[in-house]
Amino acid sequence: MRRQLLTGATILLILASCKKPDPIYTTIKEVTLEDQLRNYSPTPQTNLANAEEVIRIKTEAGNKVNFPSNAFIDASGNPIKGNVEVSITEITNIGDMILSGMMTNSDEGPLSSQGEFNISVAQNGIEVELADGVTFTIENPNETADSSTFGWDWVPGIVSIIDGGEVQSAGFWTRTPFDENNDCDRLENLVKELYFGAPTNYPEYWKQIKEFRDEALIQVDKLESTENQAISLVARLDSTQIACNNINSEWGYYQNSMGGQFPNNTIASGDQAISALNGFGTPDINAVIEGCKITLDNNPPHFMDPNLLVLEFNNLSWCNIDALINQYGSLNNCEIKIEGLGKNTYVKCLFPQFNGATGCSIKEEGIFIANKLPNGMDINFLVYFKDGDSFKCGIQTITAASNMTFDKANLKTLNSLDELVEEIKKLTE
Repeated sequence: MRRQLLTGATILLILASCKKPDPIYTTIKEVTLEDQLRNYSPTPQTNLANAEEVIRIKTEAGNKVNFPSNAFIDASGNPIKGNVEVSITEITNIGDMILSGMMTNSDEGPLSSQGEFNISVAQNGIEVELADGVTFTIENPNETADSSTFGWDWVPGIVSIIDGGEVQSAGFWTRTPFDENNDCDRLENLVKELYFGAPTNYPEYWKQIKEFRDEALIQVDKLESTENQAISLVARLDSTQIACNNINSEWGYYQNSMGGQFPNNTIASGDQAISALNGFGTPDINAVIEGCKITLDNNPPHFMDPNLLVLEFNNLSWCNIDALINQYGSLNNCEIKIEGLGKNTYVKCLFPQFNGATGCSIKEEGIFIANKLPNGMDINFLVYFKDGDSFKCGIQTITAASNMTFDKANLKTLNSLDELVEEIKKLTE
């Protein structure tokens, strides 16, 4: 999946130091209409939080961003203590996609977006990083969880010094680690792996136990704080169960009936089996995980929402939740003809039923190209451009085809950039 964020105006100042002052030469990149629109894009939501504790932030659109305790380090690798500022820029609708330039293009076709999030964390104005191996989650409320929706991390390019100047390599998108996109499916599959996908040696099996333990702790901690608690986590499937327990701050597992693969009453800790276990002691929290149900001690069971998207991310940058619009066949290099309009025209393909928007490139004056469109789908084509001291903007619904024509009669004259922004918002609602 590729998205490209355009930079703002760059200014190069060349100063010469001779016997008399030389003029200052300034090279200014042309400020485009797209650059101007970015001034109207969503602004960061900033929250103050204690880095040493679990951080849970609910965004203005109702999404939740969750960090584990002690999640951050500084540039030297030292743990961050005390308060940090968590900034979240949230893009959840087509209008904001247009204004920010965050299109839902991909190599395989248009994407349906459940949200795009730019997340940064700083202390005293200096950005921090995630500690090694630490991930965080974004919870996205849905009426129905689409199994083809995935999370994507943006990995920025690396800045190198070449011939005395800074050169930044291209960034790239990488898919988040879990195929399951909600807690219920994820935990169910991890439990099934414990029973049906167990390897034949203890060290490898411990890795699966650890995956289950880490995910189960996240869910239990939402219901009751697990910090400094003795915990028993029970994975129950049919009439058998496996228990994970922390004993003296160490974690081990006890299996009850594994079909003879491992002897009963076995404990493992770290990367190897240690010894037979005579008892777990008395935990502070007993948690039983069975399907979508979590039961803490003798409390009423808590049921995880099978339609809540919960995606895991491992990078502080852009984090997107997307699905490919794949219900239709694909048309390649579709042409949109808008007679008499030149290179300063912007054409966007809007998919309101899927919450997506892609951009078109110009082929020649009056001809624009959409790289991939869903075959036969009705698409809203948004057109806008600067026209002297005013602006033109309009929208038309056209069925996707190899050749299409936009009627200029749909264009409306607007007197200011503010009016253009309001028109774009209105047409993309």
